Amino acid sequence: MKCTGCNQNFIHKKGSIALIDKFIGDYIVNSTEYLECPHCRKKMYKKQTIKKIETQKLKIKDKLLRKLSINEYIGATSAANILGVSRQALHKHPKIRRGFIFRILLEKKFLYNRKSVELYKIKGDGRFSLINEIEKTPIIINEYAAWLIDSQGKTIDGNPNQNDKGNCNNLPKDLINPPIREPESA
Repeated sequence: MKCTGCNQNFIHKKGSIALIDKFIGDYIVNSTEYLECPHCRKKMYKKQTIKKIETQKLKIKDKLLRKLSINEYIGATSAANILGVSRQALHKHPKIRRGFIFRILLEKKFLYNRKSVELYKIKGDGRFSLINEIEKTPIIINEYAAWLIDSQGKTIDGNPNQNDKGNCNNLPKDLINPPIREPESA
């Protein structure tokens, strides 16, 4: 298969990929297969890789949303009242179901992030950068490691001697949770 941009043949690769999401920040997905153009570095992902990326992204988003204070969440009735719709319309709305309002599932009930609901009412999109809301700390999810990455491409793990993990090829083989940074005092 040839790249549409530079007409070079794609090369099949296996490994970790670093991705950027404006809502959850930069993250790494390990053990993936993809095609990459050797000239322009464009990537094409197989269906199973796309599913893996989306699953990883949802897990990170859920983990970040759960780090927010429970006081920042409201029930479905309150969210529906703010939006001026019924609870049923809130639950069935296609944009809301696709994640345009941040929500978490807690004991079989959805709780909606108040800021997200209010943004949705104004703009029609309640998503905002979760990374700006939460201190950047490492996240380990199941068997896949995901580290939040700073603007220089280095992982933020609180250990300056190991800050070279921003390079996907140097990721540790074990999945031991790296140390979490203590909040800096003012």
